[in-house]
Amino acid sequence: MILGLKARWDSLVSDDISKLSDVVELHLELSDINELFDKQVNALSSLNKVFHLHAPFKNAKGAYVDFLNDFDVFSKCVKLGDTLNKGAYHLVTHCSCGSEADFSVILANLKKLLKKSGKVIFCFENLTSEGSNWFKRVSDFSRLFNSVDNKRVGMCLDVCHAFYESKRVFGDFIKSIGDKIFHVHLADLGLNHEHGVMIGDGVIDFNSVFSKLSKLNGVTLIPEVANSHLNKSAGLVTAFNRLSDYL
Repeated sequence: MILGLKARWDSLVSDDISKLSDVVELHLELSDINELFDKQVNALSSLNKVFHLHAPFKNAKGAYVDFLNDFDVFSKCVKLGDTLNKGAYHLVTHCSCGSEADFSVILANLKKLLKKSGKVIFCFENLTSEGSNWFKRVSDFSRLFNSVDNKRVGMCLDVCHAFYESKRVFGDFIKSIGDKIFHVHLADLGLNHEHGVMIGDGVIDFNSVFSKLSKLNGVTLIPEVANSHLNKSAGLVTAFNRLSDYL
């Protein structure tokens, strides 16, 4: 297992947190793949790191970026990832789907994007019933992987999202499709089901979580605690250090 960190590219430079790990998940905004593309590349080019990417959350219309409707956004993410990395990298995405027709479009877009780059590894993140009817169960991901039999299509297991559904859901993902889990987001779940709570301050038993995660090969672990970028990324440093104790 490899413990990385998640940050905005400008915070990575200004907050002096890059020394924590050689693996980074860049939290992207739409401007980062458009007008700030060159500035970002120039700022990060001197850092010898693996830069995984998380697709922007909102598109130009203010709607959530989705694999279904935002092909151009993902094309630009792939261009950025290919520019920053000499080798393979993960592109993490949320993906809602409301019908069989939607699923067909998602598959078509995915196949097109795979042809654009030999480096990118798409990691679809598990969502919750709070926001999606798809991509929250093992069966949803199994169907995706059976439809696109490609080593560069896998899963980002969001531990907090899984436990929001139930402890059993987390275990089912590990047991059933563990070989397709390449990337893991780690945050605690609050007593009232709040997302993104600091590691160790919620209800998740991380000793048990890491016992199960240890069965996965070469997985990248990323702390994803809410507001961890504030106060010069103090929350990120705390989360990183707490997770280090489990390794």
